[in-house]
Amino acid sequence: MLVLGLQGSPRRRGNTTYLLNLFMEAAGRMGARTRIIDVPREPVALCKGCGACEKAGRCVSQDVAAEHFFPLLRQADIIVPASPVYFYGVTAQLKGLIDRCQTLWSRKYRLRLTDPGAPVRQGFFLAVGATQGQQLFDGMHLTVRYFYDAIGAKEAGSLTYRSIEHAGDMAQHSTARHEVEAAVQNLLAPLVARTRVAFVGDDDRGAALMAALWMRYLAGKQCDVYFRGRPVDAEGDTAIRTTLADAGIDAGYYIPQPFDAASDTVDRIVTIGEGAQQAFPAADNWAIPPDGSTADLCSAVESQVRRLIGDLTAATTI
Repeated sequence: MLVLGLQGSPRRRGNTTYLLNLFMEAAGRMGARTRIIDVPREPVALCKGCGACEKAGRCVSQDVAAEHFFPLLRQADIIVPASPVYFYGVTAQLKGLIDRCQTLWSRKYRLRLTDPGAPVRQGFFLAVGATQGQQLFDGMHLTVRYFYDAIGAKEAGSLTYRSIEHAGDMAQHSTARHEVEAAVQNLLAPLVARTRVAFVGDDDRGAALMAALWMRYLAGKQCDVYFRGRPVDAEGDTAIRTTLADAGIDAGYYIPQPFDAASDTVDRIVTIGEGAQQAFPAADNWAIPPDGSTADLCSAVESQVRRLIGDLTAATTI
């Protein structure tokens, strides 16, 4: 389970950073993997408004956003944008990253593809403002609401704080820590209870990758899905994503959550390929037909995943 924070303040170690760190520390204590993108210090190109993503589903700016941030947004279960109020909106730096997510909006609404993580992904907003205005956060809420829609996340709530103007104000807030702890507990408790399933493969056709994508698509609410496998070459990667797109599943920019046997505790390991089986002899092993098209492979993997979901359900594991 990944909780991804988007730190939007250009100030280092300010009130926004403090609030976001509280959230991430609480998530970490519940067993989540956490990561913070310090957006103002990343070289994120601004959206060109060129419309290319509406046809190709890819952003023409191959920068840190396209190469690293889009995959993280796809992998995350919880996304936490955090920003101070700048003219009743989020900071320009955070808005720049949000605008770049037009690419993900296009994949959803122009190409009609379904993000496999969308059924479970949630967004939770954190903000601070210096004044007491009744509508202080209204503009920000609208922005993040449509950001969530573009990236396939449900709006799960927010914590916003007024009269936060000077360094250290958040640290001295009387209720913030308790409120953050309660919010994190409420958000993560259902996710922590999921069955943890890892797919491990040495098949260079990408069967384990397909299995991870199918599992998250079909049972992401019940299963926390992990993956470890041999890298798929560019041609094979394209074939996998094209084949899944034919089934309506958006594998674009999607990198499954990595599995580290030394540090990750999982409930079920599925291996695909002899090398993977030797590494995990006690795991379930799937015999996937060695020949056939990528479409045949996809169909065989889907059948196996559906069978696994049925087995887990029958065992009341999920």
